[in-house]
Amino acid sequence: MTFQLRADESVRKGIRRIARKEIDKARDDLTGQIQPLDEVVHAARKRFKKLRAVMRLVRDSLGGKVYRRENTAFRDAGRPLSEVRDAHALVLALDKLGEGREQEVSPTTWSIVRQALQQREQEVNQEVLEGRGTLDEVLASLEDARQRIKGWPLVHDGFSVLRTGLKRAYRRGLRAFAFAGPEPTDEKLHECRKRVQDLRHHLDLLRPVRPGVLGELADQAHALSDRLGDDHDLAVLRHLLTTFPEPLGTDGQALLPLIDRRREELRQEARAIGERVYRDSPRDFIRRVSAYWHLWYWENEVARWDGAKVEERKESVP
Repeated sequence: MTFQLRADESVRKGIRRIARKEIDKARDDLTGQIQPLDEVVHAARKRFKKLRAVMRLVRDSLGGKVYRRENTAFRDAGRPLSEVRDAHALVLALDKLGEGREQEVSPTTWSIVRQALQQREQEVNQEVLEGRGTLDEVLASLEDARQRIKGWPLVHDGFSVLRTGLKRAYRRGLRAFAFAGPEPTDEKLHECRKRVQDLRHHLDLLRPVRPGVLGELADQAHALSDRLGDDHDLAVLRHLLTTFPEPLGTDGQALLPLIDRRREELRQEARAIGERVYRDSPRDFIRRVSAYWHLWYWENEVARWDGAKVEERKESVP
């Protein structure tokens, strides 16, 4: 996995390697001709989210000025792609909603609504990707950002580069999750999703440190993000169905009860998963991860030292 820190390199070197690799992959995604457009855009957007998560993790070592510059660059580069992906996400949300519920409304309703969403997706694609030179601008922004990575002022090394950002991400996620609990509005749940996405990416970076424990926690954070993401897409779909032009009216209205029921199911699932993800206090969480890190570092140092001793003995044998 390239989106992981490695024991054979410093944290500073690892962060720069990971950032360059994600930029290169985003560039490859956007210039390749193999995948469908929606998959290309989705893949590139995930790269930008990962890059911004890395920025948040090391922001204290980068310094405020550099962090704001790079975070803004990756945000602005990914923003036009979000319009394309969001339009396609509504088609996917409708398809997921129909799984196992096909008989609850007429086939004509499913067909009419899906055609309307696909037409809207085509219009967004044409406007964003064909009418603005969007991809050329994104690619130019990526190249500029890649050239700046070498100059990132990561003034610390080791776990000290990560500690504050990791603790901040966990604390902000815990607060957002707790805040959304009593009255889970769309805005609160969306904020919770953004925070858990950061934590998920941070844990993916640290997965090699303790694969079983941190890997499982990363997978749970991913599952929570997915539930909240599905809920968000359905919230947007619901709003769209109530504001579409009149010809869609009754067909759109017929899907609202299904949307509301599925969203309630997703929120209950998210609550159960979130209680596992955020079971520790921020203080206990960072202490636990710090202990894993230092044990991992010590084990790898011992392995390197033992390996050097073995090679030294081999050379001394006549």
